[in-house]
Amino acid sequence: MKEKSCLVTQALVSSINWSLNAPNTVIDLEKGGDGIITWSEKAYLDLYNMLSRIPTSFPEAAKQGVEFEKMVYKHANNTEIKGSKEFQKICEEVRGFSFHQKKGFNLEIAHENCYLFGKFDAIKLPIIKDIKTTANYKKGKYLESFQHKLYCYITGATEFEYLIAEWDTYPKIKNVHKETFDNTDQKFLEEDVLNTIELCFQDLKSLGLWDIYREKYCLY
Repeated sequence: MKEKSCLVTQALVSSINWSLNAPNTVIDLEKGGDGIITWSEKAYLDLYNMLSRIPTSFPEAAKQGVEFEKMVYKHANNTEIKGSKEFQKICEEVRGFSFHQKKGFNLEIAHENCYLFGKFDAIKLPIIKDIKTTANYKKGKYLESFQHKLYCYITGATEFEYLIAEWDTYPKIKNVHKETFDNTDQKFLEEDVLNTIELCFQDLKSLGLWDIYREKYCLY
């Protein structure tokens, strides 16, 4: 029987990093806490549930983000776009792009057969654009993530742009922000991506989650 590939996604890497770096402070009630569990404990539990493919509740903010993206993709290619100027701006940014495309490939990393996988909000090579929504925007936040690196590596894209809708009160948009990553050196990017993945494998093992990852998260 063929051994399953090690599935690598941006969600996996982000969840591992958050599990290792989440603060050991109790989550406030207004932020969804119960007055007992800490951010660190919740991050570990969320990672465990993701690796185990255990269904969990979908946060309201995430639901709003998904609904907003659906609206953008529904209207982006219309001749006339209705709505606020901020909404129209985001639609115009992704006009002519292909939505929700998927791509991946196999590669050996740290002696493991891996499958690197990405699902792209909007793509028209050599550019990828990804829509984010937030109640409070912090400049540079999204460029700290692994997503743009992995997606540019998978596709060979030379530019990745985050389009960030900052809410006034949902669904009213207060501001639209952009954060851009320029992939000027694919070889350097490859080294960065592969090193990050290798470290994540080491972290899964140190957290005692490697077996669950291989048995449940990796499907094929």
